[in-house]
Amino acid sequence: MMLVDLIDVPAPSSLPAPYGLLLFFKVFGFTLHMIFMNLVYVGWPVALVLARHRNPVYRDAGRRLIRRMPVIIALAVNTGIVPLLFLQAAYGRWFYTATILMAWPWFAMIPMLVGAYAGVYYSVRVMESDGVKGSRWTSMVGWASALGFLFIGHLFSHGLSLMTRVNAWESIARGQDVAGSVMGLGWNFGDPTLIPRWLLMIALALMTTGVYFAVDAGLFQPALESPAVSRLLRFSWGLYTLGMVAFAVTGSVYIFYTLDPAIRGVLFEAPWSFLTVATAVVPGIPWSMLTLARSRFRGWLPGLVGAGQVLVLTLNAVSRQLVQHLELLRFVRLPSAVQPWTGPFMIFLVLFVAGTGLIGWMIHRVYRDVMDARRKIP
Repeated sequence: MMLVDLIDVPAPSSLPAPYGLLLFFKVFGFTLHMIFMNLVYVGWPVALVLARHRNPVYRDAGRRLIRRMPVIIALAVNTGIVPLLFLQAAYGRWFYTATILMAWPWFAMIPMLVGAYAGVYYSVRVMESDGVKGSRWTSMVGWASALGFLFIGHLFSHGLSLMTRVNAWESIARGQDVAGSVMGLGWNFGDPTLIPRWLLMIALALMTTGVYFAVDAGLFQPALESPAVSRLLRFSWGLYTLGMVAFAVTGSVYIFYTLDPAIRGVLFEAPWSFLTVATAVVPGIPWSMLTLARSRFRGWLPGLVGAGQVLVLTLNAVSRQLVQHLELLRFVRLPSAVQPWTGPFMIFLVLFVAGTGLIGWMIHRVYRDVMDARRKIP
């Protein structure tokens, strides 16, 4: 079996939309997905721990997140469809080849996701009906769901990193060759970037979860007294600091020890050096605001902290897209011609704008209700 046989038919001569437009929606959708998925990765296990805390401030904060988790998971799954859709539109040949090589682990994510989601619903229902703590069995179900979500993220890292390791396809295919067909049990453990990339995502999730508790305390809980806000801010700062340290360590290992030297050279050359440096230092913005915040975490400050973390996730999404593009360019040449799929794209655009508009309206209503409640507090 030759390498060219694994890449299916000759490369498509055109793209369904301009390449820049495909990448915009891919990065934009991935950023939205990370906001919610980070809360699933780290926010859910943190909430499970806080729900059993003796201090009522932490216990109530954990309970609030547990109560919101079914909606957060739904948003994470639905926003994840957008980057996956445009990933297939831009890099379909390589994405499909990689996921065929690991077909069974890839398809296993579906029942795993259903099971983890059901476990969250079960835990939320029991905790709401029987009290904050629930039974030991409820706790076990909740932690099983948390581990399931983490493993799903690990499988995604496997598939997407294998997509750009075109030179490894042939050896993986030969290792599971049965009468000329692959068994779909391939793995990408030979990729040195796999584990650092996955740990980097967990580090980002720690930071996002830290910001969530700060924004929840300062923006969406007007009845909280200053001592409770201060306590939650200290907890948020600690969680964010832990995530930022992990981000620095895993990011350094990823870039300086596992990334291809040629790609690393491009990242530190103009004009991409600005993006690389900005991606590394921007986490200091939310961290600085959390460091300077005290019990008066009101006004615009909670929104600015949240916006700062969105900027952190956006720059990481752009940087990841750049690395993915450079990795593929080592082996293939992407088509430059465009043959627009006007009908499907317009349907997507209308539904996407309507959906995001609806979510924005819902957030605005929640914010308005919170502001009304805050004005009523003496």
